[in-house]
Formats: sequence, structure tokens, C-alpha cells
Amino acid sequence: MRNFLFFIFIGLGFSALSQTTQQDVDYNRLWHRGHEKIYYLLPDTVHPYTGKCHLNFPKTKKVAVTGQFINGLKTGEWKWIYKNGTLKRTTEYKKGMKHGKTTYYYKNGKKKSEINFYMDKNIKQVSWDEKGKRVENPSFHQFKN
Repeated sequence: MRNFLFFIFIGLGFSALSQTTQQDVDYNRLWHRGHEKIYYLLPDTVHPYTGKCHLNFPKTKKVAVTGQFINGLKTGEWKWIYKNGTLKRTTEYKKGMKHGKTTYYYKNGKKKSEINFYMDKNIKQVSWDEKGKRVENPSFHQFKN
């Protein structure tokens, strides 16, 4: 009986280790499901995906987006990159929602805007021009037409 329990214990340990191994899959391979919250899964699975993902530019195959999922939801810092290799945007996610700071950059590397989110709600925004000078944030009325 002791040997049987020993082998069960060892098997559970290997199973737990295999689940914590981080994959890095192409974002285009992931499927999404759900209405209120979008969950991401690998094809032919029913379990929400946990691991890293990336998206490459089609022609150059250079990285365009990187991030990670936990239980099928975007989590942690995600990065978007311009084709020239400079950072385009960073966004913090928590349980699939923007939560924390999102920063947009111009192609010249200077900050374009910083937006603080709390559970997908924009709570504060600051913007700059390409030279680094603070500018007025656009209002809702400017986007109407």
C-alpha cells in the first residue's frame, strides 16, 4: 500500500509540474470563447490556456505583440511593437481586463499618452505631442464625426 501511495504522489507531482510549464504560442492559434469575458484556448482543448503568447509581423516574422494568459485571460504586461522595433504600447491586464497603466508611444520612442485603468475603466489620462510637450486630452465631442 505504501508503494502504491508513493507512486501516486510522484505522479501528481509530475502532473503539477507539467501544468506550470510556460508555453509560448502564436496568438493566431488561440481560440476565444465567451460573451461577457473572453477566454482563450488552444485548438482541440476545452481548458482555458495558461502561458505566454506572441504575434509576429507576417512578412518580417519579427515580434509584434507579446503577453501571457492565466486560465484563458490576459494577465500582466502586454507589449505591442512597431515594425521598426520600437515600443508602440504597453498595457497591464488583470483577469482579462485592463487594470493599471497603459502607455502609448510615438515611433520616435517618446510617450504619446498614459492611461490609468481600473477594471477596464479609464480613470485618468495624460497626453503629449511628439516633442514631449503636454497636450490637452481629446474630449468625447472631438470623436463624434
